[in-house]
Amino acid sequence: MTGLPRVVPLVGRAAVLNRIAAGLRQRATPVLCVVSGPVGAGKTVLAVHAARRMADRFPDGALFVALRGEDGTPVPVRTALSTVLGALDVAEHPDADVEVLAGSLRSRLADTRTLLVLDGASDETQVRPLLPATRGCAALVTSRDPLTVLHATARVDLTGIEASAAVALLTAEAGVPPATDHAEALTRRCERSPLALSIAGRRLGMGETPEDLLAQPLLDMLDDGERSVRAVLDGVCRPLPAPSGRMLRLLGLLDWEEFSAATAAALLDTTPAEAALALNPLVRARLVDLVESNGADPAGGTRFGMTALVRAWARERAEHDDHDRDAAVRRAVEQLGRLAERVLLARPRGTEPELSDDSATDPRAFRERDRAALRTAAAQAMDQGLVRAATVLASAAGVEAALPADGVDGHALVAVGRALLHRNALEAAGAALGRAIALFVAARDVLGEAAARHLLADALRMRGRLAEAQAQAAGAVACCGAIADERAGWRATAALGRVHHDAGHEDTARRLLSAAVAGSGATGDEVGAASAALWLGDLLAERADITRARRYYRDALRGAGADDTTRVGALAGLTVAAAAAGDSAAAAEHLAESRRVTRRSGDREADLATVAGASAYLHRFAGDLPSARAAVTEAVRLWQAAGAVVRTARTRVILGHVLAADGDPAAAIEAWSQAYGAFCEAGSARAAGVATLLATAQAPADREIRAGTQ
Repeated sequence: MTGLPRVVPLVGRAAVLNRIAAGLRQRATPVLCVVSGPVGAGKTVLAVHAARRMADRFPDGALFVALRGEDGTPVPVRTALSTVLGALDVAEHPDADVEVLAGSLRSRLADTRTLLVLDGASDETQVRPLLPATRGCAALVTSRDPLTVLHATARVDLTGIEASAAVALLTAEAGVPPATDHAEALTRRCERSPLALSIAGRRLGMGETPEDLLAQPLLDMLDDGERSVRAVLDGVCRPLPAPSGRMLRLLGLLDWEEFSAATAAALLDTTPAEAALALNPLVRARLVDLVESNGADPAGGTRFGMTALVRAWARERAEHDDHDRDAAVRRAVEQLGRLAERVLLARPRGTEPELSDDSATDPRAFRERDRAALRTAAAQAMDQGLVRAATVLASAAGVEAALPADGVDGHALVAVGRALLHRNALEAAGAALGRAIALFVAARDVLGEAAARHLLADALRMRGRLAEAQAQAAGAVACCGAIADERAGWRATAALGRVHHDAGHEDTARRLLSAAVAGSGATGDEVGAASAALWLGDLLAERADITRARRYYRDALRGAGADDTTRVGALAGLTVAAAAAGDSAAAAEHLAESRRVTRRSGDREADLATVAGASAYLHRFAGDLPSARAAVTEAVRLWQAAGAVVRTARTRVILGHVLAADGDPAAAIEAWSQAYGAFCEAGSARAAGVATLLATAQAPADREIRAGTQ
């Protein structure tokens, strides 16, 4: 008894064929081998070749049972049992149920050595009644589902074949080997799928040229008149639940390869939970795959992908069946844009529509993982006319400059600049903000110009370009005055005060920051007032006015809201103030809280530097100079890594004091000399104070040198 169909040559599967053969030789009761894999992986071909190879092991024959109809729908279990029993010449009662028929099959197979090849199983419930129960018989099941519930003696999961095997299969079907470059192009386009390669090879064997095939749309190329990837996928997708089928079609419209459940939800305009329900059948059918990252990527979410073959089918069907496809794509692009904006711009939760729990927690992981997706999504966003989303996505991918000059949204560039500034990518932030200013000036958008100039002033100030920073901050103040926007005006005033603070213009800085604290408070801008209060507290602390500094630090802490940078700075300031007042317990408590906030906000270098500097003060006031020295040295390193030129120099001044107190005047002079050079280069009046320190420190050394020469 035999019923094995004719199949194409088996190429590149020697190892898995040996595993299946070894599984079929086992003496278990019953023997069950499972071959799983996606559409076109060659499951049926492998199973038939394995059955033929093992013919001597099963002298009573091998019976091939198709568990899917020609339309791709699962064959009912009773129908499959009737087919098998009929092939075995077993009469059945027309009213017999599945259990009775399964018993008849087991009885018929008893004392035989028969192999059942059950091809295309949908799930384990379809397979169980067909399994033999006696030693000597075996079942070899193929399915897209791994059928892990079944206890198998051997399992193999197929994917594409190796590149060399792909060329060999193409050649075997064509009859002659194609040129190397054509062979590589065809195998790459077929994604090394045995079914696709077999069809392409057959067409080459019928006289078509590789150039002809490669010029055709993918699914047209993979149709030889008898077999068609399109037809196979039609059958596979026909039984899908309606939401899953629609989701698959819409996913095919996306230009990027990987996507999240949140993106899928946006396509269907539904919740992530409903999207997950629609995705599950697609994953089980191997039409959608979990990306190879153990399901969860470093940015906190599960990722999915599709092959080019499935994507081509899905897009073709969507363009034919789904009339709202443009709206669906817009929703998906905007979703990814919001995710990029929230993650890369450090926007707190709750300020935009819910994105689900797959949103990223590590901006660097998000950016590296999604760079290709961001690039292609930006291009698709431009095609859809979604300028803001395109700008954010392209900037996040590092290709913002590639966007057309008239295809960038200035407000999105401000958001990008703010994000880059927050991450201390100061040069990139300056470039984005400079371009935004040009756009706003051209559009006569004075408020937008003010926002961009304000942020650019901060970027330039941190880089030590104080004269340019002062000009931008003054420009922002002037813009706000021109449109009488008090809230924005006071924030710009605070930015100007920060520049004067770093420039060593203490009186001007104190006046501007005091005005910004009062003005922001009067306009209800608590966060703006808190930020200005923090800087005013730092200025007063430098003047040793600890009592007033502590008051401003407390005000900054109360008004910081979701601004973790201000919160960390205020807690660090309170640490220093408490340590200076001899309250070591309060200082330690503030320092511990500043560390918790820093960890929560992603351990930014600038925040870490602030905390390290506060720790140095705590150790110094406690008399632990070695620990203070280590902490302030680390603060210098972190500020330097953040690109904050003046803040690095200010911290070097503190380092010099610690080194001098620790009995290392030479190292102190070196630290102050480096600070002096940086202040001079930045054009900061702080250089004068450091010059005095150097003169005082070097005088004893000069006297010693003169005494030694007399």
